[in-house]
Amino acid sequence: MKTKDCSPKINSTGLREDTVAKQIKPLQYNPKTGKYVQRLRLSTKGKAKGKVYQQKWLLAGSPQHQGYLPIGLPPDWEAILKAKAGELYPGWQIDPELLLVFSYCYFKRLILANRAYKEQKRNKKSWNFRHRLNQRYFVSIQSGELQRWLGKHYAKFCHVLRELDWMEHYEQSKYCVGAYTLQYRFNPMLFNIKEKLFYKKVAITNPRILLKFSAVKAHNQKLRDTAQQISGTHLELANLLPFAQFNQEVFDYIQNQSAIINKQYAEFLVTEINSGMLFYKQDQDVYGERFHSVYSRMWGELLPFLEINGQPTKYQDNANSQFYFFSILTYPVVRELLPEFEAELNYLSRYANAPEWITFCNWCQAGLLYWQVGALLGIDKDLAKGRCFELLFSETSKYRHRKKFLATKLPLLVHLADHLNHARERLPEMLQKMESRLMIGKFFRALLDHECKFITVHDSVIYPVQDEPLVKAIFRDTFQSLGLPVPAIKPD
Repeated sequence: MKTKDCSPKINSTGLREDTVAKQIKPLQYNPKTGKYVQRLRLSTKGKAKGKVYQQKWLLAGSPQHQGYLPIGLPPDWEAILKAKAGELYPGWQIDPELLLVFSYCYFKRLILANRAYKEQKRNKKSWNFRHRLNQRYFVSIQSGELQRWLGKHYAKFCHVLRELDWMEHYEQSKYCVGAYTLQYRFNPMLFNIKEKLFYKKVAITNPRILLKFSAVKAHNQKLRDTAQQISGTHLELANLLPFAQFNQEVFDYIQNQSAIINKQYAEFLVTEINSGMLFYKQDQDVYGERFHSVYSRMWGELLPFLEINGQPTKYQDNANSQFYFFSILTYPVVRELLPEFEAELNYLSRYANAPEWITFCNWCQAGLLYWQVGALLGIDKDLAKGRCFELLFSETSKYRHRKKFLATKLPLLVHLADHLNHARERLPEMLQKMESRLMIGKFFRALLDHECKFITVHDSVIYPVQDEPLVKAIFRDTFQSLGLPVPAIKPD
């Protein structure tokens, strides 16, 4: 039987025939990488830049917006802005139209601040330090707002404007009531103050900026709608709550209490409350939806001196309140109360049966969290409370060493808090909204339905001593009807 010869055939030149059949192409040099490649591909980087945003802009209905620009900027302001940005941050390509967006944000706030100042002046009310800064064209713009308008490089953008001497900022050296720590303004030299000309409107042409402008305006409108709804609920609650006064014993307490440093201001505030001059402050608290009154701004140790209709009161406060609300986030009813946090609740639900999570929940619901954490870390209760709040209300990058130490005792709790907070600190917002929707929306409503007289301080309630059995029964029934454990109450 003959076998097939599978050895390669060699031609007269000594090379394999199958190799000769293939045409060997010379390598090509790529000047950008400095390497030789078999096939040089032409780069398309940058050629499609802006096309995706153009398509999104067309799909969104081609929205048109106008930005603002200080009246005194030079005609070639775009070239100047690009040149300075390239000088300070080589390789960073700044979009000059961001200045239109920043100016819009600044002048809108300045207009609103001036309206508020005129309203205060018309009503012959005193204005605080912030109003005086507004008269010097300073306005407060929070970092989150700047990030929404300008993107993640907002700090670089503000630095470029300061280096060009187009923008200034005012930074407080010490805390001042009514003032923010950092306020911005355009250089007044860019305004025509004599003729009261401050800005001009300029059309925005960049599709990416137009889409961002539309998104931020829609976001702000949603916040305004939410704030209006919250204000309506809070005003209704304020109209139904009784008027509480401090008894005369509070003045002796203020004088003898070393913790109250500004005794004159404390006595003034108590006198104003007793005269009926102060009660409800209409803060549109979109973040936590909390109800703010003058009582919620008082020193906590003064609240037991309140009287309702001339009767002594009882001050009921939940133990480790924020951590209690954290511990119930895995209960089914929470998804109805916090529908906007579905992703966070889904993540938490993975650990609902973890032994460490169950132990933590038991501590919180029994009101023993600070004692238990203090025993684990070898510190007292008050210091343990501070450590717990550092964990709960901070971003991932903060308090790393303390979190690392706490993670040796409670690793799952540290992981969950870091995951939920990350860079936007979502956990505090979740818990404050949870508190407001449970306490205001459920418990306080039930008290009003039973015609109880009470004053609210966030998660606490102040009521006449004679109503204690009824209030505690309603408190217990409110949580049990929702399938939630009843929070522990701080001892008197």
